[in-house]
Amino acid sequence: MSLRIIIYCLDNILHMKGFIISKTIIILMLTLIMLGAFAPAIAGSLDEYIKRTLFVQTEQMAGLINVMQASPSGTSHKFFLPKGECELTVTNGVINLTQNKNSILRETISHMVVEDKKILCIKGEDRVFYIKRCGDRIFIDERERRCN
Repeated sequence: MSLRIIIYCLDNILHMKGFIISKTIIILMLTLIMLGAFAPAIAGSLDEYIKRTLFVQTEQMAGLINVMQASPSGTSHKFFLPKGECELTVTNGVINLTQNKNSILRETISHMVVEDKKILCIKGEDRVFYIKRCGDRIFIDERERRCN
């Protein structure tokens, strides 16, 4: 008699485990379906975030260069680029910041010569560069420079 009760209890436990496992699988599948449905929106949000960040960075750089034009010789500013792979190019008063196939261009007011420069960002590292006014030129360099 006690063996029958043990077998009956084990049978019920196994059926409950099967129910719990099947319930877990169903919840997991529904979660994956929901994630798949919202994946394009999430990817679009991340892309828009990167574009906004690039826009703010280029606006800040253009503003700094414009302020440097009115600053006395010897003025410098330390600027941080975002972590991740990116490329900063400054040519003929135009700033181009590119990251993840997104590119933002920003022109500066050019009352003086701005040195052409290309700076590459390295993934996982903060990239620092300096903007310095020396006489009637503005230099952009990865290390602080002295005016002659």
